[in-house]
Amino acid sequence: MAMANNKTRCYTCNEEKITFHCKGCSKEFCLTDLTEHCEILTNELHSITYQYNEFKQKIDEQKQNPQNHLLIEKINQWEIESIDKIQKKAQEYRENAIKSLQTCINDVEMKFKDLDEQIKQIQKENEFNEIHLNYLRNQLKEMTEELNDPLKISIKQDLQSLMNEIPIVLSKKPKFNKWKQNAITVAGENGYGQQLYQCSYPEGIFIDEKKNIFVADGHNHRIVEWKYNAKEGQIIAGGNGQGNRMNQLNEPTDVIIDEQNHSIIIADHGNKRVIQWMNQNQQILIHNIDCYGLAMDKHGFLYVSDQGKNEVRRWKMGEYNKEGIVVAGGNGTGNQLNYPTFIFVDEEQSVYVLDFHNNRVMKWRKGAKAGTIVAGGNGQGGNLNQLSYPTGVIVDDLGQIYVADWGNHRVIRWCEGKEEGEIVVGGNGQGNQLDGPREPKFNKWKQNAITVAGENGYGQQLNQCSYPEGIFIDEKKNIFIADGHNHRIVEWKYNAKEGQIIAGGNGQGNRMNQLNGPTDVIVDEQNHSIIIADHGNKRVIQWINQNQQILIHNIDCYGLAMDKHGFLYVSDQGKNEVRRWKMGEYNKEGIVVAGGNGKGTQLNQLNYPGFVFVDEEQSVYVLDFHNNRVMKWRKGAKAGRIVAGGNGQGGNLNQLSYPTGVIVDDLGQIYIADWGNHRVMRWCEGKEQGEIVVNGNGQGNQLDGPRGLSFDDEGNLYVADCCNHRIEKFEIIL
Repeated sequence: MAMANNKTRCYTCNEEKITFHCKGCSKEFCLTDLTEHCEILTNELHSITYQYNEFKQKIDEQKQNPQNHLLIEKINQWEIESIDKIQKKAQEYRENAIKSLQTCINDVEMKFKDLDEQIKQIQKENEFNEIHLNYLRNQLKEMTEELNDPLKISIKQDLQSLMNEIPIVLSKKPKFNKWKQNAITVAGENGYGQQLYQCSYPEGIFIDEKKNIFVADGHNHRIVEWKYNAKEGQIIAGGNGQGNRMNQLNEPTDVIIDEQNHSIIIADHGNKRVIQWMNQNQQILIHNIDCYGLAMDKHGFLYVSDQGKNEVRRWKMGEYNKEGIVVAGGNGTGNQLNYPTFIFVDEEQSVYVLDFHNNRVMKWRKGAKAGTIVAGGNGQGGNLNQLSYPTGVIVDDLGQIYVADWGNHRVIRWCEGKEEGEIVVGGNGQGNQLDGPREPKFNKWKQNAITVAGENGYGQQLNQCSYPEGIFIDEKKNIFIADGHNHRIVEWKYNAKEGQIIAGGNGQGNRMNQLNGPTDVIVDEQNHSIIIADHGNKRVIQWINQNQQILIHNIDCYGLAMDKHGFLYVSDQGKNEVRRWKMGEYNKEGIVVAGGNGKGTQLNQLNYPGFVFVDEEQSVYVLDFHNNRVMKWRKGAKAGRIVAGGNGQGGNLNQLSYPTGVIVDDLGQIYIADWGNHRVMRWCEGKEQGEIVVNGNGQGNQLDGPRGLSFDDEGNLYVADCCNHRIEKFEIIL
């Protein structure tokens, strides 16, 4: 341990003595102090040895009793707390379920009372047939299913989430995982309009650090900034009408703030350009791009989705005159991207893309040649593993993906790698809930139509039509045609070269197996029958497997519609009104739901009503032929309102010329066959004018006197091209 030296000063007693050098601490000690120093070191060794022995004892104990480990104690505590949380959550679910069950049961009871009254009425009148019985059976079956499983709840054990709970708690716990279900309106609480306190179909939004909201106010063609807690917004771009001048916008879809240079960048969708506004000065950054969504990463790179090319490109700041780099898609549609909309870029420059028509969200890592599906991708639907035309997307710091699920009126959260998402806020389109978290764009159709029925000109052969009027498209894309001057109803199977007669076709007449100038046809899918407006015979007649029954006698019928409850609506040109009949009660007079106050131009009157359409809320849209307008009558209203035309006969965008066909899409956009102008127009309720979606001059592949209209399930537009004796299909542009 130590070696003797000549006389030196002892470290402890500080005297000149023969000392010994300690190699451990490199100090000099006299013999006496060295002995004491060695004893101290020996005691320390004993202490360490004791600690080692204690530790060995702990190892032996842990080997024999691992359940006493500190980690196990933490897990035990986690178990107690988790059980407590689960019990509290279960009680919360029970209370919520009981409340919801009461509402559902009350709804079923109301439906039952209504059906019970119908049964009593049938028994009292003793007039019923197979149609009534099938209807009653179907209603009873639906009510039974609704009563047995009113909330359609499935309890699914997710062990993976329990396994992940502890590591998340130990490292980084996700935040913002629950939101109040009753939202607060922070912009546009005064409904549809163009005032500063209103919005019209808002699309993309951006929130800055001060909680100011920047809104792409689409149909108002402007960008509006709403200061935190403000009662109205202020226009910071556009607002000078729809147009392509530098100070105008055309249906902007997205907006972001470039905080480096205090400017705003806008996806000016209708003008196919990305434009920058800085202190009311404008600069077009990117020309000729079918832009929709925008994003900017932490390095200042700008990302833009291009719906025309089905891709997302990235531009370096200041190099917008170049083509940019494709970072997602770019290989057409199919298994790549199909109508990309909003986008999000994370810290690692991964790009998340809303793949609209593929009903999924794609993630493209930086430099990747292909993307991965991180949400949806299981077809359109409302299950937790599906999306329905998703629109908005953002990603939090934990990589959790939030999707605005437009068709399901909900916001859903997905964790990457999970097979399904969870609903974080959801609604039914009423009150304080969600109604389409963004507007999809089924707004363009190819202008060269495909003839799908009657391409062989005027005639009475099975491959011909003669002045077709109303049309009906079923789920299989089969077309049912009121073939007016051939006095028959013809069904054209999908892609068939000729039709087959399913009603009439026995010459013009009033016998039960004849028709006389039928104007409209609908298919009642509940009892597999067709209902016909037999205009020339002034009757509404039903055909089931070549068996006929007159539903309504002595009515100057023209247009037909059926709502989701099975009520039948018929326009009566003689009485200038629309009436509604309950199924099975056609011997009664029905209820007037539009007009009925004589011929005239007042809002409670009609003049020669034609085709009709009924929406989900039982509002009735009526073609008011001689008034050159479309009227909307809400359920129970005493008067209607003009939703298209009404500015006299003419060819301007605020006018119609003897309109004939009408349908309304899920967004409430109204499509009109403008007979005298040989065009189909779209009007948004509240707008002063419409827009032409397909146009013609009566020649070639154009339109000549269009009448009936219909959509198929893909959004393709079908037009009864009456005076060209054919049915035209205008394919939607995806």
